[in-house]
Amino acid sequence: MYIVAALYHFTRFDDPAALRAPLRAVCEAGAERLARFFGASVELMQVLARACGHDSLSEFGEDDLTSWKKEMAELSGVRFAGVG
Repeated sequence: MYIVAALYHFTRFDDPAALRAPLRAVCEAGAERLARFFGASVELMQVLARACGHDSLSEFGEDDLTSWKKEMAELSGVRFAGVG
């Protein structure tokens, strides 16, 4: 956010090309971070699938879902795995 504000403050607006290059760099950096986040998320889900005895994420089903909070189990309709 601060980078975009600095670009806004210090860029000449009579030259649109001067603004495009820095904004493109900021957008590309954000896209790379997002790609790393999604890649890491998928890897963690695959580890969870293997830990639950599945070969792939597509093998997960309703029987694999439980909630340890009673209120969430009641709201979502999944099984309650807590005590009480």
